[in-house]
Amino acid sequence: MSPKRLRLRAEHETWMMMSGLVALCSLFIVGVLVLPVFGPRVGAVAAVTVVAVIVFVCYFICVPRTIARFAPTIHQGGSRRDV
Repeated sequence: MSPKRLRLRAEHETWMMMSGLVALCSLFIVGVLVLPVFGPRVGAVAAVTVVAVIVFVCYFICVPRTIARFAPTIHQGGSRRDV
């Protein structure tokens, strides 16, 4: 699907790409700091937790903006009419 079909603007792509980069960098940091000290099990749990948090944060930033953009606007009075 193209961005025009989804009606996404550049800011959504930026947030999504940035969250992917942050996730990759955080996996590297988990691998360097957590893995040698606590072992592979704790490292795996930490990596999954960090990526899940980043995905949820991106979701809660991007989705409300998209919903707010396409929500119907209600005009009360004045010369403008709802169509």
